[in-house]
Amino acid sequence: ENTRFTEFENCLVTPHLGASTREAQIDVAVEAARNLVDAIKGGPVRNALNAPSTAGAMPPIVGQYAELARRIGTLVSTIAPGRIKDVDVQYRGSIAELAVEPVTLHFAIGLLRQHFDMPLNMVNVGVLAKERGISIDETKNTEAKDVAASFSAKVVTDKVTRTVTGSVFGGTLLRIIEIDGFNIEMTPQGAVLVIFNDDKPGVIGVVGTVCGKHNINICTMGVGQKPAEQKAILAVSLDKEPGAEVIQEISKLDFVNEIYVCK
Repeated sequence: ENTRFTEFENCLVTPHLGASTREAQIDVAVEAARNLVDAIKGGPVRNALNAPSTAGAMPPIVGQYAELARRIGTLVSTIAPGRIKDVDVQYRGSIAELAVEPVTLHFAIGLLRQHFDMPLNMVNVGVLAKERGISIDETKNTEAKDVAASFSAKVVTDKVTRTVTGSVFGGTLLRIIEIDGFNIEMTPQGAVLVIFNDDKPGVIGVVGTVCGKHNINICTMGVGQKPAEQKAILAVSLDKEPGAEVIQEISKLDFVNEIYVCK
């Protein structure tokens, strides 16, 4: 009944042997629900027809770069205000020799997260980006530059162009190593305060004093300079998100040109 397609010569039919008992059906339903929850939360994608599988086959280093890319996406979305026009990502060194689609998707999740009310994951982020007219151009170069491997993202909006590069050291240590041409090393974790400032003495001390006054602990700090332009950047990861009064106090300092808080 209602099985006319099985009569075609090019149709092969096999019996379904799994979950034939009540207990097995319950186990399969539970496993499917867990897989769905994992994917929605941005975890491994298992047994999906409309997304690359990231369970089991993903090398650990790809997983580390996926997390790094997500954090870079979040950082870039914060320091690059405006409507996104172009997005480019580049893999250099050893990471360029691997399958990196999950890394690019995690970058997209971080980049677009604040633009949507719904949770983003590896299944829906590509479709949602396309609906917004956003495409990500991906290039690979197996020739290393400065470090053994790196992930770089360039985002152009109608207001600004930003470039952020990161690398994984020792297989597990996530680091930002460059922001807009400033060589820097900092850990992208927790709330990150990014300050573009004039290159002059006392910047670190003043910012540290303001944070300390508001009982905010500095976890890691990175500083980059462009001496010829007398410009610098200060990136600080904090143990908690600074309030509006903290940002306002720092933004009023005469050496501060731009200030952003990446959550």
